[in-house]
Amino acid sequence: QILERSEAENIALLDRLARIASRCSRSRILSLTANILRQNWAASPRYAYCAMVLADELHLPRLKGEAYYTVMQLSVVVTKRRQSSNSYGATLKEGELDADGRLVINVAQQFRLLSGYRRLSEMWMEIQASGPDFAHNCPTSQPDICAGRLKQVWDTSFRDSSVTSIDPGHLLGRLKVVQTTFERTYGDRFNPYASYGYASSAACATTAKQIVGEYIKSIEKSLAEIYSVELDD
Repeated sequence: QILERSEAENIALLDRLARIASRCSRSRILSLTANILRQNWAASPRYAYCAMVLADELHLPRLKGEAYYTVMQLSVVVTKRRQSSNSYGATLKEGELDADGRLVINVAQQFRLLSGYRRLSEMWMEIQASGPDFAHNCPTSQPDICAGRLKQVWDTSFRDSSVTSIDPGHLLGRLKVVQTTFERTYGDRFNPYASYGYASSAACATTAKQIVGEYIKSIEKSLAEIYSVELDD
């Protein structure tokens, strides 16, 4: 009955449940707890903070990447060293919100977020320079032209204002807009040789979408490593 409790009670319950599940090697319960946190952290950064702490302490790489990325996007964070306080002047604990709605975190967490933001911004530049390999089993007579045309449309999508208007640190957001543009461009068929009179290929359109989808998944899997930088003592 988690929705009938207060937010603070829900988070405390999920925290305890995840720790017990981890100690008892109950992977299904741990996975369920992580999913509940994911379902709620868009509504409140406190759930994402709980996920961040659990992922760090229980060594949950997938949850760690997702939680840190979410906090980086959804909250303006302040470090506890700045003596964050609520509207009554009381000093807040980590994981709470200050009077301005900012999530209170510790210095190490802030360092990981800032390091992650920088790395994601760098990755955007790298992806623009390289991107996915569009070589595929093309049923048309000139597969090199097909792969080159797919790469050309991919590169063009990066210059669209709907992509460039998104913060560079929001790497997955940018890539998913590129993916949407990419899929909308081709629909169910793709004709890389329109000006040459070649027939279009539904197989190439499907393959291209799969290539882009798998490429974005590979970026998502790298999030945990991106936020694993530690602050030197």
